[in-house]
Amino acid sequence: MRHIEKLIDELLNKEESLDYSSKTKDEIITQISVFHEELRYQNDELKRMNEELTSLHQNYESIFMEAPIAYLILDEDFKVEKYNVDAVHLFETDRIKGNIIHPYLHPDSQDRFYFHLKHLAEKKESHSTEIDILIGTKKKHVKLHSNYIERPSDGAPSYRLAIIDETKENEQRKQIEYLSYHDQLTGVYNRHFLNGEIEKLNKDDLLPMGLILADLNGLKLINDTFGHQAGDQMIIIAVNIIKAYLPEGSSIARIGGDEFIILLSNTDELSAKALVKQLEKACESIPLKDLYLSVAFGYGLKQTVDESYETVFKEAEDRLYRNKLFHHSSNRKGIIDAALASLYEKHPQEQAHSVRVSQLAMKVGEVLGLGESQVLRLKTAGLLHDIGKITLDYKLFEKNLELTPQEKESLKKHVEVGYRLLNSSTEFADVADVVLYHHEYYNGKGYPRGLHEEQIPLESRIIGLCEAYDVVVHGRKHRKGLLKEDAVQYLFDNAGKRFDPALVDVLVNDVLKQR
Repeated sequence: MRHIEKLIDELLNKEESLDYSSKTKDEIITQISVFHEELRYQNDELKRMNEELTSLHQNYESIFMEAPIAYLILDEDFKVEKYNVDAVHLFETDRIKGNIIHPYLHPDSQDRFYFHLKHLAEKKESHSTEIDILIGTKKKHVKLHSNYIERPSDGAPSYRLAIIDETKENEQRKQIEYLSYHDQLTGVYNRHFLNGEIEKLNKDDLLPMGLILADLNGLKLINDTFGHQAGDQMIIIAVNIIKAYLPEGSSIARIGGDEFIILLSNTDELSAKALVKQLEKACESIPLKDLYLSVAFGYGLKQTVDESYETVFKEAEDRLYRNKLFHHSSNRKGIIDAALASLYEKHPQEQAHSVRVSQLAMKVGEVLGLGESQVLRLKTAGLLHDIGKITLDYKLFEKNLELTPQEKESLKKHVEVGYRLLNSSTEFADVADVVLYHHEYYNGKGYPRGLHEEQIPLESRIIGLCEAYDVVVHGRKHRKGLLKEDAVQYLFDNAGKRFDPALVDVLVNDVLKQR
């Protein structure tokens, strides 16, 4: 207080302080106290505002540093002045500051990024773009949202970049786009792509346009008999073979389950026909484990822009169907022959068993006085009665123990598989029913339909009897064979139950006694 009083005395003694001459010390002290309080209030207010600014700055720094996207601030030389945590993750390094951004740009994105910055500098407004960056050898796709700013201190330009990593999203978009134009199974184009490609090739300088149709023979049979997985494998193998022979600039599209179309620019009839011959030869027999598949082809030519695509397609389709009709029987027979050969190769005991059953069945048929065609049918059915086992797990043939209930149910399906295979071929269709019903029992307790007595075709009853006798005599992995006398007794014990009694009598008394 003494300091203030002294100050007042000094003021009163000065001419410039005449305004205070009429005031007493107490009045001046009061006035100064008010000024003091105001200064203290203003000081507190400035301190509070400074604390708020510090807090805001800290919040801004926190938001900047912890933002879920990458932020960079570049100076006028495009060097990094500042960066946040997500930028470290994006660029996979914490040594970004002071580096220029250009080395991180993918070569294909250099120009795009240059024009992006140029727009910011010239327009002085925000701008967005998408570019690719390189982190080592890794390519990332990012979206940029950028602003041009000037430093308050010196007005120097700088650039604020918000960077969103869209690598995964971009890959997903590409995958969706790819799938919209490509067949998912084979990777070749699909029907959606085809329409645009035909339009693109319909130009004078690209005509004539060759159109080749390809159709996989017997694919439905393979799908129905061996499952769609086997069919899919066959399709993939066939497509890969076809692609290997296609000239540069051609395209292939899948337009159906087993149908493909090949488009060729600047192709005359001679070239189209020669390519079809090449493809036919390459696809004569496409192997897949136990089977083979062939492909039918047909071609057409679009000579002029005005000629309709439908006309050319019909021309190719007609040629293809003539080809399929010509080879239909041999294709189906080929599948059956391949399946049988594979079964016998894997399980030689099945071949020996089938031959013995065939011979026994023929002799029973001859004793019964059946016609030549029926005896021949018995011979064929005996050889093919277990062809459906081609789809069974190999372990079932090698198992030394009794089959489980599930394994027995799996085994029963072989008659239906065999039926589908044989019924698909005109050459073997007449024995399909014989094979289907050869495990029916005389008392109706067999499979697959539970037929009984005369409902069961005669040939099926004969094959079923001869097969059972051969199995009982020669045994299986899990069961030893019986002596002939015991096997005969087994037949008599099951006469009227499993077997036709009259046929048991013929087999035992007229066939086996003669051996």
